[in-house]
Amino acid sequence: MAKRIIQFSFVAVAVLLAVLQSFGGDNNTSIGKGNSATSAKVKAAAAAVVLSADSVAGLPGTEVVVPVRVQGFYNIITSQGSVAFDASVVSFVGVEQYGLPGMESTNFGTTQVDNGTLIFSWDDATLAGKTLADEAVLFAIRFRVTGSLGTSSNVSFVSSPTPLEFVNNTFQTMQLLLEPGRIQVPACYITTSALSSNSLCAGSSVSVSFTKQGTFSPDNTFSAQLSDASGSFANATVIGTGSASPIAATIPTGTAQGTGYRIRVVASSPAVTGTDNGSNVAINTLPAAPSVTAGERCGTGTVVLAASGAPAGGSYRWYTAATGGTAISGATGATYTTPSLSATTTYYAAIVNSAGCESSRTPVTATIKAVPATPVATASPVQVGGTLSLSAGTVAGATYSWTGPNGFTSSAQNPTIANASTVNSGTYRVTAVINGCSSEAGTVNVTVVDVPPITFDADSVSGLAGTEILVPIRVKGFTDIVSAQYSVNWDAGVAAFVGVENFGLTGLAAANFGASQAASGNLMFSWNDENLIPYTLPDSSILFSLRLRLTGGMGQSTPITISGTPTPIEVTEKNSFIVPVTRLAGAATVRTLVKISGKIKSEQGEGVRTVAVSATGGATPLVYETQPDGLYEFEVLQNGTYTISPTKNNDTEVANGITTLDIALIRRHILNVTPLGSPYKLLAADADNSGAISTIDIATIRKVILTIDNFFPGKRLWRFVPQSHSFSNPANPFPFQDSVQVHANVVETLTGQDFIGVKLGDVNNTWDATTARLGTAGNLVLQLQDQQVVPGTEVLVPVKVYDFKNVSGYQFTLNWDPEVLEYQSVVEAAAQGAFGAHRASEGKLTTTWDDPAGKSLSLAEGSVVFYVKFKAVGALNTETKVAVTSDLTRSVAYNNSLQELNIKTTNATVQLRSTAAPFIAGYALHQNVPNPFTLGSTSIRFSIPQQEEVTISIYNSLGQEVRTYTATYAPGEHTITWDGRTSQGYAVGKGTYYYRMRAGKFTEAKRALLLEY
Repeated sequence: MAKRIIQFSFVAVAVLLAVLQSFGGDNNTSIGKGNSATSAKVKAAAAAVVLSADSVAGLPGTEVVVPVRVQGFYNIITSQGSVAFDASVVSFVGVEQYGLPGMESTNFGTTQVDNGTLIFSWDDATLAGKTLADEAVLFAIRFRVTGSLGTSSNVSFVSSPTPLEFVNNTFQTMQLLLEPGRIQVPACYITTSALSSNSLCAGSSVSVSFTKQGTFSPDNTFSAQLSDASGSFANATVIGTGSASPIAATIPTGTAQGTGYRIRVVASSPAVTGTDNGSNVAINTLPAAPSVTAGERCGTGTVVLAASGAPAGGSYRWYTAATGGTAISGATGATYTTPSLSATTTYYAAIVNSAGCESSRTPVTATIKAVPATPVATASPVQVGGTLSLSAGTVAGATYSWTGPNGFTSSAQNPTIANASTVNSGTYRVTAVINGCSSEAGTVNVTVVDVPPITFDADSVSGLAGTEILVPIRVKGFTDIVSAQYSVNWDAGVAAFVGVENFGLTGLAAANFGASQAASGNLMFSWNDENLIPYTLPDSSILFSLRLRLTGGMGQSTPITISGTPTPIEVTEKNSFIVPVTRLAGAATVRTLVKISGKIKSEQGEGVRTVAVSATGGATPLVYETQPDGLYEFEVLQNGTYTISPTKNNDTEVANGITTLDIALIRRHILNVTPLGSPYKLLAADADNSGAISTIDIATIRKVILTIDNFFPGKRLWRFVPQSHSFSNPANPFPFQDSVQVHANVVETLTGQDFIGVKLGDVNNTWDATTARLGTAGNLVLQLQDQQVVPGTEVLVPVKVYDFKNVSGYQFTLNWDPEVLEYQSVVEAAAQGAFGAHRASEGKLTTTWDDPAGKSLSLAEGSVVFYVKFKAVGALNTETKVAVTSDLTRSVAYNNSLQELNIKTTNATVQLRSTAAPFIAGYALHQNVPNPFTLGSTSIRFSIPQQEEVTISIYNSLGQEVRTYTATYAPGEHTITWDGRTSQGYAVGKGTYYYRMRAGKFTEAKRALLLEY
């Protein structure tokens, strides 16, 4: 509220200034000065003191201040008197602006102010006297205006009740000249309100609001006036008129730019000048209208319009109307993208400068041109070498534009391409163009058919005189064929026609052949599908077979040819194109029999049995299976070409001859310790058929040893090399594919056509297991220890070794009863072997190990090479042996010289017993307490029936020993404490641990769980 009063006071003062300016007479020429007559009197009586009151104006409810001024105030030591005013017009508020030293509120008597009298009295205690400048304010009286509009009150100096008296320092009473003031309440007044914005643009509209009090004539007009740029209304410009607030005004477009403009409202009847708007107004000139660039497009869509000319810091506005309306939201850039338009539309652009002033609008048109209709594109089928004819449907008034494969373009409506080839195949597009607008493209897919040739091929067949032979007529490129005809010719003196068979097409029968000239060696062939359904046959398919009887002498032969006599050659395909024909002649030959023989043998020359040797090239493939001597023999027709191919994948024992020794030999070759030294051994080592020898071959062979796989990749077990084959580099026989022997034009018996058989994975040629090729060089002892466990618990069975001196590798099978023990996992220890657990559900685990460095390894007596973790699943008091066998993987080991070592074993018996009835009386191992345990130690309690040495060993989940306690104890119960640390004092991690007690023949294990250390 206080803020509002202050604001109102400022406005009221401004109003009064304007009102006083409107008053006539001497009393209205200025505020705060007496009239000119009084001034003349002062000059005439220089020794007198002039006491005057200012004249002011005030609105009802406002406060006014009336200064009391002096002239001739020289060395005055006392002053007193009374001030009279009309209490019905104004009321006393207070005194202020004290002009003399020591003057304050106590120098004034206010007991009669309600009656319109104020008393003042002052004296100079020093009696030296005080002097004030002429027109200085002696004091000022603050009044509140309480009278109604048009009333007034004089402010006069009187001698009642306190006489007027001014005395100087000579104690002379001064003559007084008195000039009363006046407080005027105007009859009418106008207050111009603040503008909504003090930043305006030349030519812009502005709403001028005002308030008025008093009575104005009916014919009165209110005018809004604009000052000049300095705020002076001396040459005010009327910018709008009206009979009431607000006045709709317009800033003249030619108004000069400036920041000191003011606006006020004046009345015509009575003539009242109102206050101005109270603050400076900035008026900015308008920018020039923009230059524009129209846009156009073909068919419905958006159009980009452009404008230019904005000054620095300026922007643009875009409209849909020439005047009025609202600018398009968000469109302030020099370009505007219209919404999707289907018809030509005019938009309008204006420039807005940095002051926010907007120019006039410039129209700019977005033109939408019609899109021509899409022409219909067509093309005729064409074969390579023909003329490709394209056609576009007529679109009135249009030109045309074609594009297509191989860079084709044309502006013709119906273009052609002569001597078409396959590069002209593809999609052709044509558009109609009208007034620069292109239609959607009409398309046509064209295939320039390169009709591939078809081949008719007669086989060459031989046979004995007087026998019948079957000559197949084969086809290649028989694709989408609907008809075919030609003639088959031969020498009737060598072969006689018997018939036609082996029809390869649906519906093809003897009726499709003309045999009227068969006795002369001519057969006519004609076939077509009545429904024009095209047929496709795989290459080398038999179209039909010609059966002939060989009537010529031994060695005679006749060509079997395809010709156009007497029936012309003609083949058509699905598009009615003529198919080029290639003809390959065969032959029918009268032959005798000759033999081809040889031996399938190992690198050492020993025969390989049960090898399937095939001979192909005759009418029927021949197959021979070798006996233990490895020999084979075929009786074939003379002058034929035969391919001899041996294969073998029928080994009843897949791993026959393949052991860990072979892995060790291959590893030493890879590490360049001992090369294999033979191309055949290198081929045997390449088990994965990759053309190189690597650890992948070792892994592949290991799977076969562990019986995980029964074949090498590709279901291969053997590969064969013709003995006559010469390796360009015997130390690197790769790349190599299993070879065959091809015997072309065999005219006489061929012997000694031998092959070297290579058993994959068997690099030391020990394939025949019945023949011992290596003598044993010692023993390797494997020991498995008897154990007693509780049903439902886990048990670790260690596999210990003795005499493990310079061992390069081992392999064996581990067997147990799966009804008693369930396989869990293998925990590796001293040897990092490979394991085959694929038949663990049957109680069989295979393993193989060889030294990874291609050397050998020695272990301390009793070392554990690995543990097998089982779960006891059998019933109480059941048991099983855990034994080393050759059940799946043969039990064998090798020393550093790769000599074979016998594996001798001590198998284990695992018994399932109750802890309440120990297997050995008086012995007991109890569960550790607490279990699980954390951040401390756990106690392991045990009992023995007699004094003896007891060992408590603790293992981690990998079977690695972490702590051992060994001491001799008296009979009875004892306790040891494990602090969760290794024998070296290191803290172990959280997890599962096993502790085992050994005392004499007693052994038992339990599990402990460490949650956190």
